[in-house]
Amino acid sequence: MKVVVASNLSKHNLPINALLYWGGTSDELPAGWSIFTDAADAFIMGTDPSGILLTKQGSAEHYHSENGTSTDNVHKHADYGSGYPESSVAYQVTQGTDIEAVGKHTHQAGNGFSFENSSGHSHTINNTSTNSHLPLYIRFYLMKYEGAENIPVKAIALWSGELDTIPEGWRLCDGSTQDGFTVPNLKQSMIYIPATDSQVKDGGGNTIHNHGRASNTNSGGAHYHRLKFDYNHPDADKIGVKSGSNALIAKWAHYHLGNKNSKSSGDHYHSLPATNNANHMPPYINLYYIMKVTS
Repeated sequence: MKVVVASNLSKHNLPINALLYWGGTSDELPAGWSIFTDAADAFIMGTDPSGILLTKQGSAEHYHSENGTSTDNVHKHADYGSGYPESSVAYQVTQGTDIEAVGKHTHQAGNGFSFENSSGHSHTINNTSTNSHLPLYIRFYLMKYEGAENIPVKAIALWSGELDTIPEGWRLCDGSTQDGFTVPNLKQSMIYIPATDSQVKDGGGNTIHNHGRASNTNSGGAHYHRLKFDYNHPDADKIGVKSGSNALIAKWAHYHLGNKNSKSSGDHYHSLPATNNANHMPPYINLYYIMKVTS
């Protein structure tokens, strides 16, 4: 949310609607002040001339969507060059129209054989896990001035001057204890405004975050590649014929009609790296937090 924060720490009279942080609980708030409830569960961001916006913006957590792997597009798998198209297992075909073989027989891989182009495909990936991106914080209320005579003890303000010019009755919020009064430690932290008293003084957040994600892509599914018998190949008459089981005789130059499929390849997936740590700090400047410690 965006508000204008005005203060005049050298005097007790603040303008009506001025805001200060409050270091106590709601039931400790003195007369003449009220809890600024519009700021619950929010940080304060300086606004611009467009005006004050009291509707909370943003979110405390997020995830990243993941696209699938890119397609490898249409591509071809070469045959084995020697042996048989199915590695050590002979590629068996049934007899065609122009052969005198009986039963099954095999052809060596080589001229006249090729794998047809396979279609491109991709693998989907699950989205990352949801994770918090809250900065380092401590939770204190924001209170609104409504005409009180004094700024109360435990009021917290921002100080843009030097340390040695902090006004009398105020102390730097560094966690120190003096005269029995301990101030909160707000160094390197932002104030995250609570919604209930039980959240006051709670701390948390971080400067970096990470996301869990799927370690693998999904499976591409079982698939095969079609083996083409190219009987129009100029070297088709040089294709060797070997006897297979139960093969009795076959012509030296012949072909088989149609195409056959290679073996089906099993399901497979691709491993993915983990996401890296990322800084999620919003734009910020460094000022001092000071607390009113004496009346």
